[in-house]
Amino acid sequence: MATKSRFKKRDSDRSGFTHLERELIRDEGVLVAPDEFDSPPPSKKSLGGEGDISPGDTRVDSDTYTTPSDLDLPVYYITAAGGITFTERVFRSSGEQTNYGYLRVAGSNNNVNITANPQVSASRHGVQLTLECVGSNITLENGSGLSMRSVFNMDSGAILNLFYSETTNLWQETSRSHRTKVV
Repeated sequence: MATKSRFKKRDSDRSGFTHLERELIRDEGVLVAPDEFDSPPPSKKSLGGEGDISPGDTRVDSDTYTTPSDLDLPVYYITAAGGITFTERVFRSSGEQTNYGYLRVAGSNNNVNITANPQVSASRHGVQLTLECVGSNITLENGSGLSMRSVFNMDSGAILNLFYSETTNLWQETSRSHRTKVV
């Protein structure tokens, strides 16, 4: 029986570099160093590359590939006197109202300081609302239906998260952020 010497050196059959013989590994009939070992990919599934098309997320609640109109995210143009009003979305399958809303809002071609009372229309207890400003500035202030930590001048990219409390009849601020700068 042939044994490998502890300090015996041998050239790699693939690269020709000298290594300790005991470190060499047999790969496809040749002895190679561990860093030359060509391990197979973890799966045969494509990782994507040039020209590949992503299958995207699947939608389990629909059997068509068209975008249902109730999933569209229109931009709501806000006026000072009108404030922010919205209709809660309804699940297609069960008819239940969601407890989450997402609105893309913009001032009506001007910067708008909302004077309506309430600034955001009332809702049901626990409903969450995310406002993302995508155009002209909108200024929201503490009071008039909102409980916020300070005045928030929402410019394009600003995001405000709220939840509605029927106990206080106020939209409570949970967080604010911005896509491109620190708020």
